[in-house]
Amino acid sequence: MTENILKRETESYWAYTQCESSIDKVICRYIGEGIDDLNGKSLLEAEIAYARNKNNIEVETCDTLVLLVGLSLEPLLQSICVYKPQKIILALNEDGYPVPAKGARYDTEEPSVFAKHMEIAVNTLAAAAKILDVKPKIDCSPTKDNEVFKTLVKALHEEANVVIDITGGKKSMVTSAFLYAAFSGARISYVDFDLYSVNNRRPWGYSCKIGELDNPYQDFSLREWEKIRVLYNKYQFNEAFQLLTDIKDPMIKELPESEKPIENLIKFIKFYDQWNIGDFRSAKRAADRLQEEIGKCKFRLPSAVEILGDHWYEFNDDTILHTPDPIYDNLAKLTVYVCDEMARIERLINYNEDYRSAFLRAGGVSEIIMLGRLLDLVENKVENEVDAKMDLLNKLKERTPDAIMVLNAFLNKKEITIGYKGDIEFYGYRKKNDPKIVVTNETLMDPWWQKTDMFKDENNKKGYEIFLDKRNEAAHKYFPVPRRWAEEGFKFVMANFEDFLDQVKDDPVVNCGTCALRRSEHLSQPHFLQPIRMNCCTYALPWSELCKLCKVDCFLTPNLRRDE
Repeated sequence: MTENILKRETESYWAYTQCESSIDKVICRYIGEGIDDLNGKSLLEAEIAYARNKNNIEVETCDTLVLLVGLSLEPLLQSICVYKPQKIILALNEDGYPVPAKGARYDTEEPSVFAKHMEIAVNTLAAAAKILDVKPKIDCSPTKDNEVFKTLVKALHEEANVVIDITGGKKSMVTSAFLYAAFSGARISYVDFDLYSVNNRRPWGYSCKIGELDNPYQDFSLREWEKIRVLYNKYQFNEAFQLLTDIKDPMIKELPESEKPIENLIKFIKFYDQWNIGDFRSAKRAADRLQEEIGKCKFRLPSAVEILGDHWYEFNDDTILHTPDPIYDNLAKLTVYVCDEMARIERLINYNEDYRSAFLRAGGVSEIIMLGRLLDLVENKVENEVDAKMDLLNKLKERTPDAIMVLNAFLNKKEITIGYKGDIEFYGYRKKNDPKIVVTNETLMDPWWQKTDMFKDENNKKGYEIFLDKRNEAAHKYFPVPRRWAEEGFKFVMANFEDFLDQVKDDPVVNCGTCALRRSEHLSQPHFLQPIRMNCCTYALPWSELCKLCKVDCFLTPNLRRDE
């Protein structure tokens, strides 16, 4: 099969199209009739074979092929043969298509009528199994030029492995389709030709080159929505909030219907940012407004916001307007707070790679747990006109004792004195002549720090002393903290918390306000770098659910609303 033979048969086909007004007959001539000089192949089949032999076709098949339908059907039929789709979506011009008609130079056919010609062509291709293996399902989407983007969002809402062929259609349709493909990550195909017949004003079909265009979305990560999705999934809410705020006005200008969904999304991300920085009171107020404004939507709040939010700290600039009662003696609130903090430490390690903050935070949470142990021992009774527990709680609003003193007391003393020159003393609490508070520690504290690798007892030095030394070094020196320190710090605080829950005097049912699980149910699982196994909510809504709740899924493509 030579180029000269292909030229001759192509010119014969062109001559036939000039005298035959039936589009269906023209199509059948092009794809259905075997030609002896082409080794029994149809002209279309011979063109594809010739192009493959010249290495002008280098694409993989797809599941769904989108075709912008213009007046030249031959390139579209070539594309179908190459991609062998299981489904074809025809983007048709809503204004119709000019075709030769009796008594007039041109008439106009409705898009649905014109689509029938393509359906006949596809059926013929499917019958010739050498060209097309299966009979694809065909969907038609008549659309105006400026509506192509929205049409494709709707038509491809659940489709995967998509190729968008931008060869046909008007320029305005091509532009919108390209933008959609770049935005969604779909493959972009174009049928080009090396040779063009000047006399016939048509390309030579056998010189076709079918390939895929570079996608700026994939190559340069230019789409801000993708960045917002990534930032949200990494709990970098402030950065996501800033970026979404930046693109809000340009996005609304292009898609006016996106205004309310984007505003809702901004409010949600701001709410999660307030929670993530520990401002539970502001987060609770924001959540209440969200649940009222967005169609009275219901979504699960982080437990720290739900349980602690109405009673948490409140600031006005740098002034504290409200200080909550300490949570050390409230097992439910303390549990919720610690679970929330441990999840935050995990995120600092895994998402932010901020090992210094994670390590220092682990030290702070561990000290809070130790104060919870202490308050659990203090009887709520009056001695010498002093309500011991309330007296201690009030002092803890102002100051906390040295962590090493609390740890040493629990490890070494069965009777622990709190006060002037006692086992646990801290500045300004209990003057020389004030009665000491004495509590009974029935069982010396288990060496839970031995569960770590870095902070085991070593050379007559307790593991918790090793931890506190490293914590103080990290706080007062400027060296970077390695990841291993952060991971071992997380192990340290987790071991402390599990041992604390196992020792508290309260009923063994831990009720954090959203759950009531016996400790054995969530202490039987390995916890290192895993959320503690209880029904405390310490996470934000999955991105896909948030998109649906805010209704941004109505205009975001599948890859931009997935979770990962």
